[in-house]
Amino acid sequence: MERKTKIKIRTKILLLVLGLPLISLFLFSYKINNDLRATGNFILQNSITLGSNAALESEKTLKEQSKSYLLRIVENQAAVSNAIFEKVELSVDILTDHASSLWDNQSQLQPGPSFYWDSEIDPNNPPLSVCRLALENNEGIEKDIDISSNIDNLFVSSLAHDPNIKILQIGTETGLHRRSPFTRKHKKGYDPRVRDWYKDAIKSDVAGWSEPYISATEELLMITCYKAVYNKNNELAGVLGADVILDVLNDKIINTQIGDLGYAFLMDQKGRIIVSPGSAKGDQKWDESFETESWLNHKNAALKNIAKDMTAGKTGIVQSRYNDEEKFIAYAPLKNTSWSLGIVMSVKEVISSAENTKNKINASTKVTEQQIKTHLKKFDLIFAIFLVVIMTIVSFLGIRLSKKITDPIILLNKGANIIGSGKLEHKLDIQTGDELESLSDAFNKMAENLKSYIKNLNTTTAEKEKIESELNIAKEIQMSLLPNIFPPFPDRKEFDIFADMNPAKEVGGDLYDFFFINERKLCFLIGDVSGKGVPAALFMVITKILLKTQALRGLSPSEILDNVNKIIYPENDENMFITVFCAIIDTVTGEVEYSNAGHNPPLIYTKGEDFTYLKMERSFVVGPMEDTNYVTRKIQLNPNDMIFLYTDGVTEATNKDLELFNEARLQEALSKIEDVNPENVIAEVKSQVNKFVGEAEQSDDITMLALRYKGLE
Repeated sequence: MERKTKIKIRTKILLLVLGLPLISLFLFSYKINNDLRATGNFILQNSITLGSNAALESEKTLKEQSKSYLLRIVENQAAVSNAIFEKVELSVDILTDHASSLWDNQSQLQPGPSFYWDSEIDPNNPPLSVCRLALENNEGIEKDIDISSNIDNLFVSSLAHDPNIKILQIGTETGLHRRSPFTRKHKKGYDPRVRDWYKDAIKSDVAGWSEPYISATEELLMITCYKAVYNKNNELAGVLGADVILDVLNDKIINTQIGDLGYAFLMDQKGRIIVSPGSAKGDQKWDESFETESWLNHKNAALKNIAKDMTAGKTGIVQSRYNDEEKFIAYAPLKNTSWSLGIVMSVKEVISSAENTKNKINASTKVTEQQIKTHLKKFDLIFAIFLVVIMTIVSFLGIRLSKKITDPIILLNKGANIIGSGKLEHKLDIQTGDELESLSDAFNKMAENLKSYIKNLNTTTAEKEKIESELNIAKEIQMSLLPNIFPPFPDRKEFDIFADMNPAKEVGGDLYDFFFINERKLCFLIGDVSGKGVPAALFMVITKILLKTQALRGLSPSEILDNVNKIIYPENDENMFITVFCAIIDTVTGEVEYSNAGHNPPLIYTKGEDFTYLKMERSFVVGPMEDTNYVTRKIQLNPNDMIFLYTDGVTEATNKDLELFNEARLQEALSKIEDVNPENVIAEVKSQVNKFVGEAEQSDDITMLALRYKGLE
């Protein structure tokens, strides 16, 4: 049977409802309507076109002029900024040369005042500078005090000569810190040798600039121009620094007025906005790294490209959307600091005058439009009479047409409700020859697809349950590989040991182990594999077996780690790694040999004292690098002393506010435990971690091991 040609429902309605009115209107009003509207539209369109062209040309010209102006401004301001930094660098070079000569001719110098922090200082007559000591009774500290006192006058002169410098300071290798001007402010634990500006200076032969940081005394955001001081034997005496605070950068660079809304900012080599209007240290402290946003990671691709150009030392200007508004961003490099100066100006502000012109043209256009409408009213009056007649006819025809259209729609609605109730075998039978028929066919096809989908979903659910079952079996196998019977050595009274592991997923990447190497030496260790899940678990099992195999050969902890690293590295295509703390205790003497491969430092308990972290250097992790040097160290445990090992899943456990449990909370929790036996210690720490985390999801494996040495009874 031949199928009839389908006519769309929209076509039916338009032909029936609008056909007759359009024909009537066209025959009666064609001449008048065509002449009046053509003339009005011509006048109106010409007015709009002329206005738009004028506004566009004005806007284009203003943009080009503003881009040239901003580019000159940013280049000039960059030159001024370079001059500020060069002047500070010149002062640092002069002071460094003078300091080097002092250390070269120290035997000819007159001793200076030997005062320390907050002692022997007349409050009514403060000295030119103040000395602080990182540690008391450092060897050579008094000599450095005498030598460095001869630079006080030059410090004062330099500060007076360059108001951009807030503080002049010198730190020495002996731990001395001398600064000018004098202040009573002081932060406990301050050591210049661990500050970034000190460490960066000894890596360079020339003056350099630090990243922004919070000063220890002023607690202000500042940068430091630094240079190392060497004696004639090329031995490092210390580092000299000149501090420039954020206020100087704001006043001399950032607060440059560009229009009403324009402003400037500074970007460092990492693409971070280090200084901008309103920059402040916020809640960050002097002993924390100053953190701010980086455009190199910005989700806006245009801003990311700007950051790439700025960090590459390029000069340019780009129009981009920033802070929900189109902006011009001009930039130029600061050669001295490897930073880049940027200036931001609103495009809206640039083209505001063009917008005003455009608004005036629009107002004039509306007057013209109103005049045209007046002439058309006469035509509208005549048209209204015929419209009444036409609408009467349309209404009559519309009633008949609506019934023809709505009947199949009602049928379609009922069928859709039946299918929606779950009776997918129901079929719609609508034959209207238009979109409604196509829609009913689509509903029938959808019902068939839903039946297939439900069947596939049941199959997928069964497969998922099978995978979950296999993962649970894998977890049981993994846990069975770890020592889990306590006490593990009931006949050995020299020590108590207990361990526990809770994986974040079905299987984990943490490990612990303990076993006797010979009659008197016990090896115990803990580790944390990078990543989680099945890959980490497999890597953990392999590493655990290798560690035990090498330990049973009677090697030292460092040799064990070195041999395991050499075995793993050639086959480690996935570049996985593991942190390990490996130790061997002599159960007769209590002596512990240990070696650390990038793992968290353990805590040591001595009777009558709190738990304290073991101070040690951290070697590189095991796995990703072939030649790694591991070192064996020793500590002595006395009877009833305890060593507590853990993975970072403990200290990095996170609550719903994204706060970390951290090292301080761990030490506090351990120190509050009264019954110091391994099992109770681990249970208490576990309880404190769970209480801190609350309902937040566990993000990492949590593993702990505690050993208490009891000695020979």
